[in-house]
Amino acid sequence: MRRTLGTLLAAAAAVAAVVVLKTSGQPAAAQAGDSLGRDLAAYGRACADAASTECAAMHGAMRAELLMALNTVAAARDERGVATALEALDLDGEPAIHVAACRILAQFPERPGVMARMRALLAADSPEVQRAAAGVLESSRDRGDQRLARQWQDNHQGGGGSPYRRQPAVDLGALGFKPYPGAQRFAPGDAQSAAGFTTTDAVERVIAFYAAGAPPLDAAGFRARAARARQRPGREAPALDAASQADMAEMRRLGEEFQRTKDMALLRRLTELGQRLGDVGRKAAAQAEKAHEQSGGGVLATYHLPGNDDESPTRTARFVLADQRGTRVVRLVVAYREEALGRTVLQLVWDPEIVGGLAPKRR
Repeated sequence: MRRTLGTLLAAAAAVAAVVVLKTSGQPAAAQAGDSLGRDLAAYGRACADAASTECAAMHGAMRAELLMALNTVAAARDERGVATALEALDLDGEPAIHVAACRILAQFPERPGVMARMRALLAADSPEVQRAAAGVLESSRDRGDQRLARQWQDNHQGGGGSPYRRQPAVDLGALGFKPYPGAQRFAPGDAQSAAGFTTTDAVERVIAFYAAGAPPLDAAGFRARAARARQRPGREAPALDAASQADMAEMRRLGEEFQRTKDMALLRRLTELGQRLGDVGRKAAAQAEKAHEQSGGGVLATYHLPGNDDESPTRTARFVLADQRGTRVVRLVVAYREEALGRTVLQLVWDPEIVGGLAPKRR
């Protein structure tokens, strides 16, 4: 790692020196080169013992210099920095460097190997590295790459943060899902109330794992079911039954008679009928509210497959309505073939109003 960082710094600084030479002249470029040589020599001496405090400090200094060199190359839009930027992606545990490398690669997306590395970076543990990779993929000429980029961007709204912030972990058991054996996280499929994964298994095998005998839906069947679910009933209470209607009629008759006679016995009877009708009304309202909560779209009203109808997600997608409250689907399993990755994508989606306030746990 130490030699790789130093080698990359030398390579990036060499390109940056060309930029300095163009903009500031030979003396400035020579001075930068001399300074780099001294820094690399000091780095080598300090890190003879890789566990030392001095080595850790020098490593931080080298990281800062490499970031500066990569940013200088990116600002100059110099294509000679592409090879170094690709090599920088091999550094482990250096998300800030990965983001800086992506700034260079975003300017030359058609260079060989760039898009393959960006697809791999979508699995990075840093959401900011994922964001940078999605930005590069967005400029690809390949529809699959563009689809992955749009899916990530649609599911990750809001501004950026520190590249050292890690991908949130999700407790699937707490959310009521079984983890799929051997599945890998798929960041474009993550959202506020969804967790994405990929596997080499076929769509049919993934669906069978979750179906538990329930027939899965294809994309057309899912859309038809979702359209019905969006027709959510209101909270209106049902009509009164015959007994309650009779009570209402009696109350009207007794009320008219009480106006004429002022008989207190009639008033007591009116009060009794009013209380009985009130109990019926409250019970009916509670039933209507429960029916309202257990109907409607749930996850069906909000979930959308990535891409268009002629693209692989829609053509291969299968859905399992894994859990329902009445007619409201609160847990959904989606599996489809993503040809851009050559893998099956699995999305586990939950209704945050019902399942939980169960937010993904952060490490």
